[in-house]
Amino acid sequence: MEEALTVTALGPPGGPPVTCVTCDLSGSGLRVLAPRPFPCGSLVKMESPTRLLLGEVLRSDPATDGFYVAVRVQEVLLFAELAGAGLTGSSIP
Repeated sequence: MEEALTVTALGPPGGPPVTCVTCDLSGSGLRVLAPRPFPCGSLVKMESPTRLLLGEVLRSDPATDGFYVAVRVQEVLLFAELAGAGLTGSSIP
């Protein structure tokens, strides 16, 4: 299932958010095609229109049109669940 994600590095070296595409999903992680590598061990935030994921980069491998970045997902927040709990953007402290 290909899905566009905006990926942001949360710590050094940081950098601007980039648009990536999911390539593989598993129960504990995912692999995305990114325009640049992310350092192994760095923490990332991944956003789509329906969810927010937090994870740790396990590896970045060169690909023909970018880099395959493997991420171990540590947290998943579904925006529909937040809205159902009354936690929309305007009510989050």
